[in-house]
Amino acid sequence: MSVDVRVPITGDTFADRVRTDSAWRDTLESIFWLSGVGAVSLMLATGAPIGSFGDALTTIGRVTGIVAATMMMVQLLVIARVPFIERRLGHDRAAALHGRLGRIGFIVIFVHVATLVLGYAARTNTGWWDQAWAFALRYGNEMTIAVIGFWLLIAIVVTSLAAVRTRWRYERWHAVHLLTYVTVAISIPHQFVNGTTFSGVATTPTDTFARWYWAALWTVSVGGFLLYRWLRPLWHLMRHQITVTRVDSNSDGTISVEMTGRALQRMNPKAGQFFMWRFLAPGMWTEAHPFSLSRVPRGNALRITVKPVGDHTAALAQVLPGTKVMAEGPLGRFTTEHRRTHGVVLAGAGSGIAPIVAILEELDSSDPIVVFLRARSASEIPHLDEVRELAHERGATLYLLEGRRGEGWRPQGLTGAMTEFVPRIAGSDIYVCGPAAWAEAVLDEARACGAPQEHLHYEQFAW
Repeated sequence: MSVDVRVPITGDTFADRVRTDSAWRDTLESIFWLSGVGAVSLMLATGAPIGSFGDALTTIGRVTGIVAATMMMVQLLVIARVPFIERRLGHDRAAALHGRLGRIGFIVIFVHVATLVLGYAARTNTGWWDQAWAFALRYGNEMTIAVIGFWLLIAIVVTSLAAVRTRWRYERWHAVHLLTYVTVAISIPHQFVNGTTFSGVATTPTDTFARWYWAALWTVSVGGFLLYRWLRPLWHLMRHQITVTRVDSNSDGTISVEMTGRALQRMNPKAGQFFMWRFLAPGMWTEAHPFSLSRVPRGNALRITVKPVGDHTAALAQVLPGTKVMAEGPLGRFTTEHRRTHGVVLAGAGSGIAPIVAILEELDSSDPIVVFLRARSASEIPHLDEVRELAHERGATLYLLEGRRGEGWRPQGLTGAMTEFVPRIAGSDIYVCGPAAWAEAVLDEARACGAPQEHLHYEQFAW
């Protein structure tokens, strides 16, 4: 079947999407920056002496403490799965920002602690070791638990190093990572009790405003996290009553789980999105994992297709109909809502084929569609019969990339540039889902063939 090579749309609809997404991302970034700038400005307004070496170090310590705390607030918000932020950033970008802020924030916190210890030691003519113990034991309970939180944070960072994570299962690493939220919680009180800027000693209106400003920022960040990470999933559980109706072990080795619920359309799930699924079955209810929808949502029915790669995913085959499910989402920007042009290229490999099937089902025959599915053999491609039928109905060109791993995104024995398969790739939206290395190879070649960055749609499910 030949590929339609119509000129891509250049009208206001797609251009407006690009401008709107960019504007909202810039707005969010500006809000994050300005919140920290405002806090530092209040610190300077309430007094920041630098007359001596000890005073200068102490002031640096106060600034870095405010910067670190602001990073914590932003970390909480971007990983809170607030729908507005999710729609603008995308779950993978939000998670990447969360991790990046965490790494930088640890350095800033270390500088905060070191400069305060050295600064106070210089001002009181004591050694840094004595001053460190003084902070831990003589500045009140709030400072003591903040010191404990600092040492907990060091332990968390050590376990998050790549060398350690490669030896740990995800579940164990995630359990330790949850301690991060404990360290954030126990660090907050000392900012109001021991901190100079936000302690609330109302000698001037600025002091009072500073305290309420800081309290408002923490309320928004912690409140957003608690609301959307804890209360919202519980509300969905009670309201939508999502229940497993059928579990199938497919011939390709994957597991399909079909679920129904009440008023699921109110959750507004879309093809290509995923949920954090928590199956409330013995041995499984403590863990939530991201799985994409493998079929367009149909009324009150949802389906996911999972490749068993660990104990949890393998256990899905034993889940019984009637099992309740807590679903957190929908999440992600991997949807047709973010299309830019007429043409569509869908590329999936491994478990990444599942959302490709759903997106293909959502498309119609009015636009040229090319589908790439990568596997060692056709027998390992989930829902292949469905894909073939959908491709036929929509006039899509389907390529099965079978065989051993070759160079880049192609299997061994397949040569030629991507433009030989998609002549007008520069005028197509390209949706890629699969193992990170393979997906990056597809995206790299698409860019080399002239595809603009805003036409590339990819979400990474990595920890």
